[in-house]
Amino acid sequence: MGRIYARQAAAGFMPVRGTLVYRTQKRLTQHGFSTRGIDGIFGRGTHAALSAFQKSKGFPDSGALDDETWPALFPTIPSPTDFDLALALTSTFEGHGFQKAVGNFDGAGLTWGIIGFTLTGGELATVLNAIETTVPDSLDTAFGAMASELRDILNHPLADQITWANSISLGPQKVHLREDWASGFSRLGATEAAQNAQIDRARARYWTIAQRDAALYDLTDPPGLALCFDIAVQNGSINEGPQILEALAAEIDPTPRRRREIIAEQVALGSRKLYQEDVRSRKMTLATGHGTVHGGRFNTADWGITELVSGNDQMIPRP
Repeated sequence: MGRIYARQAAAGFMPVRGTLVYRTQKRLTQHGFSTRGIDGIFGRGTHAALSAFQKSKGFPDSGALDDETWPALFPTIPSPTDFDLALALTSTFEGHGFQKAVGNFDGAGLTWGIIGFTLTGGELATVLNAIETTVPDSLDTAFGAMASELRDILNHPLADQITWANSISLGPQKVHLREDWASGFSRLGATEAAQNAQIDRARARYWTIAQRDAALYDLTDPPGLALCFDIAVQNGSINEGPQILEALAAEIDPTPRRRREIIAEQVALGSRKLYQEDVRSRKMTLATGHGTVHGGRFNTADWGITELVSGNDQMIPRP
């Protein structure tokens, strides 16, 4: 068995989840190997189905999705890339999924989608425009009469957008959206066009930043790339260059893991105090391979993110 892309997590660790698992469950079910539901979560049913499929092909029945099993299961689709694996883990940290939208709790106006595309950052408008370009009536179908209001506000100055976002955000913390808007974004996020647009934008915007930072700091193995991607999504990019270079200079030939740890700590220290511990927990989990994020224990090897092998960097065609 070579590289693992996803596997059942040990007891007490967060299960692997996301699009890759969903597609695997769907394909196994099509081949007659029941995963006991198609929910995008790698549990015992998916492990058992993969094991049975592997046995049927004469492969070692590890129950893990690996680089021997993949071409037998998906003969016309290239293997998962470092981007695909990083996206699965970071989107789990973010906790949004394709459908969830939240209000102006953090000054971002409105946040929606798999890695949290924001109104104030302009990414929400970019993704919505991409969806409408692909399927022109998508917003009308999802939001009904509110679609025109949404299109209109995206063309207003930022101050007007924030005022609008506050008007549809609920409670003193403004975390939740008004139900009609939350449901509209949920319906939109459930569509194939929206999911494809979100993935494509995550790659075009944040993976590009991650690749640049990874090359700059010699973090080109899968854990380094995943760390840089998570930094791009949560922090924008690595902005602590002088501090990182100073810390690296104090080390004698630091290992890849030590380089990741230094960068993780400096990025955390460069974050707003309110979010430093959240940033540190996420970044150190990726730097070391283990950690606790938002109360869940993670082993990044379950998600295919290890130092052993780097994947290709092609985009997986739509199945």
